[in-house]
Amino acid sequence: MEVYEARIKEIKPVTGDIVSFYLEIPAGVRWEAGAHMHVGLPGFQNGELTDKELVRHMSIVTRPEDQVIGFTTRIPENASRFKHALSKMCVGDILYLFKIRSIMKLQAEGIPMVVLSMGVGITSVYPLILQYREESGKKNLTSLHVSKPEEH
Repeated sequence: MEVYEARIKEIKPVTGDIVSFYLEIPAGVRWEAGAHMHVGLPGFQNGELTDKELVRHMSIVTRPEDQVIGFTTRIPENASRFKHALSKMCVGDILYLFKIRSIMKLQAEGIPMVVLSMGVGITSVYPLILQYREESGKKNLTSLHVSKPEEH
């Protein structure tokens, strides 16, 4: 398994307890719109053992042409060990990326498309929405996002 070091370029509060992290793209990292990756915190690999509490699967919210690789997540007050440690990270700190894959594909064939998302799940489909809009213009696309009342 190839593990890439990625330096945090920007940490951007979105709303409430939702935060976006934008990282430098490590050499050799490639992905498509709709991809996901595993993000590891420092210390997630100690020898042959992996501390799974320091690793999370994240959807990539950016496209390769954005010149950064980013993800968005919710960090609640009662956060897991991973998210608590992530909330303490600063610009310049290192995260580890691995298992970068894409299983969400778009086939923009000129037919109307409806995209449904919920919560931070919008991050999974956002790059695909942008790709679809570029390929087919702004027509034939409806995006519905459901959130809790406190998530305005």
